[in-house]
Amino acid sequence: CTLVGLTASYMVGRLVPLGKLIAFMDRPGMTRAAAFLKSIEKLDGQQRLQVLIEKAPIRFLPFLLRHRYLSLAVALNLPGNFIVGGGGGIALFAGISRLFSVPAFILTVALAVSPVPLAVFLLGRHVLPS
Repeated sequence: CTLVGLTASYMVGRLVPLGKLIAFMDRPGMTRAAAFLKSIEKLDGQQRLQVLIEKAPIRFLPFLLRHRYLSLAVALNLPGNFIVGGGGGIALFAGISRLFSVPAFILTVALAVSPVPLAVFLLGRHVLPS
């Protein structure tokens, strides 16, 4: 169920037209973000990734972008990810970014969420507290 829910959030993000997001953000306080989105709107995924890497304000951000599938798996499992909307919010923004292919996203999420169901399946009742 987790995989289906996260994939649904991702697909909703993929369906959000970037133009509508830009129009939503083109208001006081968000004009810089809107301008940046306008500048990458017409770029394909690889070009968009390159621009993000070049303009990254933090030194380790390019590493995270280059290893974005691993970063996604880690982000989904980090305690405190509720700050960015939890797993659903992370999946939604992954879809909006259009930097993740659909099959690779599904595979990454399946691997990222598999430890708990796998432990319950293999160890049964011994995993859950009484």
